Amino acid sequence: MMKTFSLPFGKGTQTVSLDEAHVLYDLHGNPVDAVADEQDAIRQALRHPIGSAPLKDVVQAGDTVAIIVSDITRLVHTAQMLPVIVDELNQAGVRDEQITVVTAQGTHRAHTPEEDVIVCGEDMVKRVKVVSHDCRDILFRRGLGGIAADQNRDDDAWQ
Repeated sequence: MMKTFSLPFGKGTQTVSLDEAHVLYDLHGNPVDAVADEQDAIRQALRHPIGSAPLKDVVQAGDTVAIIVSDITRLVHTAQMLPVIVDELNQAGVRDEQITVVTAQGTHRAHTPEEDVIVCGEDMVKRVKVVSHDCRDILFRRGLGGIAADQNRDDDAWQ
């Protein structure tokens, strides 16, 4: 017997039919109601996180902040989340020029400026620095101010 799956693909869906004998498990998430106000939900999560201090208590005025976001291949509402995150940072005393958004490219090519706008939103691209991560460039990793995880790496393993 065949089982049909409809999978998100790009801006649409792709339908695939598989013999049920080859389907080991069909995983589904728990149903939840859609959030009515996405930005308010993000703001509340930043102000009342589970198991952590609120963002405003984690950063201090004058801190430099890197925000890591998915690249264009995994659109996850970054353009809706980022303005709320940046505004919360601003309220904590972190200025726009102290914020860098790093798109996590993995081994993908760097974004075009147009893709930065799609991922981050036009206002964010104008307000904060947006850079594409380059996994092959050790100087890039050091140029972000020496992200702690990179300071402990054996650089020979990355060349």
